[in-house]
Amino acid sequence: MRSFKEHNPAVVALYYLAAVTISMFSMNPVLHVISFTGGLVQFTMLRTGRSLKTHAFYLSIGAILAFIRPVFTHNGETVLFIVNDNPITKESFIFGLNSAVMVVGVLYLFSVFSEIMTGDRLMYLFGKLSSKAALIISMGLRYIPLLAEKSRQIKNAQTAIGINKDDNAIDRIRAALNVFSATVTWGLENGIIIA
Repeated sequence: MRSFKEHNPAVVALYYLAAVTISMFSMNPVLHVISFTGGLVQFTMLRTGRSLKTHAFYLSIGAILAFIRPVFTHNGETVLFIVNDNPITKESFIFGLNSAVMVVGVLYLFSVFSEIMTGDRLMYLFGKLSSKAALIISMGLRYIPLLAEKSRQIKNAQTAIGINKDDNAIDRIRAALNVFSATVTWGLENGIIIA
């Protein structure tokens, strides 16, 4: 069986566009579970180095979405319990869980899509429609992993020379803001150089 990386970029883009569109615009829980499972399996098959952190991040987003929905939306008839005179209903909890599965499944599909569709494949795909748009899209997608790597390098460098201290929460926030500021400055400067 050939991997997606060996297929025509138009076929791969059409597949992921269809999978994401069907998952996002339907409220069928079976389709959401299929989309989530497919995205999770494809993501683990890619075996990227950051996969454990990504799994934890996506699942924490899903948990937050699943539990926030019942707190703010009280639609439903079956009251599970009451918090501050607000009923938490079974129906809103199930709807929140369904929405969380949909969002996390789409995040997994987009992660796999961004791994498979490299800059040259996007240039091939969109170059016939508009070469300028294809160049801008591929450059924009290139900056996401580049900024993440540069942010990690800046954090390590600042920690090594003693600028970043993580003694308490305020120091950690200051350190994160220093890293963010340096990363944004580097990104803007690099963008001007490339332009």
